[in-house]
Amino acid sequence: MDGILTGSDRTYYVEEYLLEPTTCNCLGQSLREARLRSQTGVLVLAIRRRDGTLIAGPTAETILEAGDLLICMGTAEQLRSLNQLLSPLRPDRLRPPGNCDSKPKSQLTTATEWSNGKVNWPNSPR
Repeated sequence: MDGILTGSDRTYYVEEYLLEPTTCNCLGQSLREARLRSQTGVLVLAIRRRDGTLIAGPTAETILEAGDLLICMGTAEQLRSLNQLLSPLRPDRLRPPGNCDSKPKSQLTTATEWSNGKVNWPNSPR
């Protein structure tokens, strides 16, 4: 899901972020505790749970769970900050370059696989 909203001085985008158990440090925290908005400026519009339940307009007390798909709105810079916060680059997980089949999958591919029910938990491929 990609969307664009333009205002008088800024462009806002809507993006999805998958909370992966192997990379996300916010799991088990409420939105308030995770401080996603105060750290990045991004607004979490909705959360789709692994079981398909949609939480529209989650409250500050909504707990973040592995496999949640966050639907967020922000500027390009804010969304980049959120991506770094939710999936920080971990040097211990980097792989040397090779052919395309051996490269880690992108977060977007993982989110697409998640929505199609093709992710194996808890060790989903990256």
